Amino acid sequence: MHHFGCTVGIYGSFACSARAARSEAGHELCWWETGVTCERRYRVGEQWYNFWPDAQAEYRIGQQPIRFWLEWDCGTMNARDLAIKFASYGHYLASREWARESSRIQALVCVAPDIAQERRMLRVAQARLAPIRGFELWTATEVLMNEHGPLAPIWLQRIPQRSRVSQPKGSYRQCLFDEMLGKN
Repeated sequence: MHHFGCTVGIYGSFACSARAARSEAGHELCWWETGVTCERRYRVGEQWYNFWPDAQAEYRIGQQPIRFWLEWDCGTMNARDLAIKFASYGHYLASREWARESSRIQALVCVAPDIAQERRMLRVAQARLAPIRGFELWTATEVLMNEHGPLAPIWLQRIPQRSRVSQPKGSYRQCLFDEMLGKN
């Protein structure tokens, strides 16, 4: 069960994304879900597993759908809690259960309350998720989201980690959906 602040953050994030999409031609937040509707129970061999993302959504630019999971961190998760959370993602992705719903791995979009927690999330996530081919992890802070909105260049792509040479000089944060579609 979510802490109330996390629930408010998740709902606020999608409300902000819907408003931003309405201001951009061809953009649409198609759907989003949280709670039981985005949880998955699956079996590998004789063992059952549970996968509980905070939320899941589909955003569309033109005819291109982009599905992603959202993790909203209120700063209450320490490195051990984050390791458990990202290990769950790693197991779900490695099991290929996601392929029952989509032909493409969804990206994971994480929002942290501040840069220190964003860095902690990145360290733990890279240790657990970097080896998974075709997977993308993006992070931003709640402060940047609130100040600039979800369509602004507030996002760091950490999996796969891009070299700084391939990024514009002085700018490491990017526009999430454009980058996911390869419009960099």
